Amino acid sequence: MSTAYLLIAHGSRDVRSQRALTDLAQRVTAALAPQSQTPVWVATACLEAAPQPLHQQIMAVMAQGRSQGFAQLKLLPLFLLPGVHVREDIPHEVELAQVMGDKSLPFTIAPYLGSHLGMTALLRRQFATYPGAGRLLLAHGSRRLGGNEPVEAMAHRLDAIAAYWSVAPDLAQQLTRFVTDEQTSWFIQPYFLFTGGITEAIAQQLKTLQPQFIPELHLGQPLSDIPEFMPLLLDWILHQ
Repeated sequence: MSTAYLLIAHGSRDVRSQRALTDLAQRVTAALAPQSQTPVWVATACLEAAPQPLHQQIMAVMAQGRSQGFAQLKLLPLFLLPGVHVREDIPHEVELAQVMGDKSLPFTIAPYLGSHLGMTALLRRQFATYPGAGRLLLAHGSRRLGGNEPVEAMAHRLDAIAAYWSVAPDLAQQLTRFVTDEQTSWFIQPYFLFTGGITEAIAQQLKTLQPQFIPELHLGQPLSDIPEFMPLLLDWILHQ
């Protein structure tokens, strides 16, 4: 059965994030095409910072997919945590598309990317590149009650400390609390998908913080820049 895929990202006005999403769709297409006996089409959509609301983007992809002869559409939320966007915003937009869109092209929505069981192993391998270093997992953070519990749980599995960009405890607070003279280096892994304004600001903040601490502070890459990320992404897509 021929399947079209729609990668759904948060969206950003930063052109680097937009380009990274487009590049990711092209990489997925190139990886899936040799494995498929039918044509492969990977489209993209954004929840925010897009000219149209998400449900209209989904409807446009449904119509185009149907006109190109695809039999089904799979919606793939590129979100790392089960926050408001995953639990409320995307389901609402999907429901609107379901009611208003072309019902002749059935679609399903996958669990969010961060729920993939391989995500913890991927992050563990990144921390292992600095053996002996202190581990800090830096996520965006949520103000919703219980919204940061998945980050705390993942950090616990990784023997890491959790910190957040938008809420307390932030990076500076956690480093001040946990850095000691005995720990000679720290590795900070951003739990962000793409390079953009936030990851750039994190790098700048680390430069500002470095003189305050004796240990070396090392910053990891956003997930989409890690070579091992693509196999995880493809496994997630193919098992929907």
